[in-house]
Amino acid sequence: AEEFWRQQSVCILVDGSTVATDLWEATRSRGADVNAVPASATADISADVIVSVLSDEAMGSEAKQRFDNVTDLLASVAAGLPLSTSSDAPQTVIFLQRRSAHSDYLDWGYDGFAAALHLERKGLRFRVLTVDEAVDSDQLCAMIAREVETDVRYDAARYFGKTRRIARPQILARNALTRRAKQLDASDVVLVTGGARGITAECALALARETGAHMVLAGSSPSPADVPDSPNSAEIAKTLERFSSEGLSAEYCQSNLTDRDDVARLVAAARRRTGRVSAVIHGAAVNRPQRAHKVSAGDARNEISPKLIGALNLFDALKDDPPAIFCAFTSVIGVTGMPNNAWYAFANQALDRSL
Repeated sequence: AEEFWRQQSVCILVDGSTVATDLWEATRSRGADVNAVPASATADISADVIVSVLSDEAMGSEAKQRFDNVTDLLASVAAGLPLSTSSDAPQTVIFLQRRSAHSDYLDWGYDGFAAALHLERKGLRFRVLTVDEAVDSDQLCAMIAREVETDVRYDAARYFGKTRRIARPQILARNALTRRAKQLDASDVVLVTGGARGITAECALALARETGAHMVLAGSSPSPADVPDSPNSAEIAKTLERFSSEGLSAEYCQSNLTDRDDVARLVAAARRRTGRVSAVIHGAAVNRPQRAHKVSAGDARNEISPKLIGALNLFDALKDDPPAIFCAFTSVIGVTGMPNNAWYAFANQALDRSL
């Protein structure tokens, strides 16, 4: 590791944490040519090794504050990184996340975001390095050196002490899953977000056929009964008609999932029938494909909020009487990445971790 650092030019994107300061001092003491740049004001970054320090401690104590800070920093980093690099002078970008405990539901990672970026940036290599609070700067230097010296274009490693673990997706056999004690029936109410259109509507209809449960289909569009000429009214009305034609029970409620008070009203409306919500299917999502460096932090939040903040608001609204089942639809993009989908990948991974 000592020899490695003497050969490197390093740019540390600083998030304001002690981790960033300690890492700057440690790499400098090892002979690296180190430059430190605020992660919130990146532009035209150039170095052999670019370390974006994204420590949990720097993101704040409240969920809303952390959400805003994480999206601000990621948008800035994505905009400032090179769009490509020569194969003769490879650059490695490391997203360094040092975890710390927090008391609310919001959790996130950078794996999906970085996986998408590596598919957009020709020649750049990406690493995600997740460590706990006990890891010091000397250990970090050794870990970073190890990650940079591997040959792959993208990898994400989690260190538990000195043990390096790599997550690898695998297919679960359905017959190996444990049957839940709670099975839905006609006495239950299921709240389905994004449930009046698309694949989530099809899943809600299939579940209603199997269980007879009452479906409360929630969406951002106005109710067809109130605004029959709105762009999505015909599709919502057709979905409700399909339930009715099969003798199944369903209703539609308009709700802004990013508004905590509106979600509380939605849950209250869903509980009117039996007094509680037995299950939630959270299928609401927005996907606006775009190269990551072209997406502002505000646009990113608008895209990911229905899926991620929507879930957090549902958690809060339901915490006094939690449902037996809370199921959310996420995407494999949150694991593999996809060009033009860095923020969609981030939202899916963050929702998975928050669940």
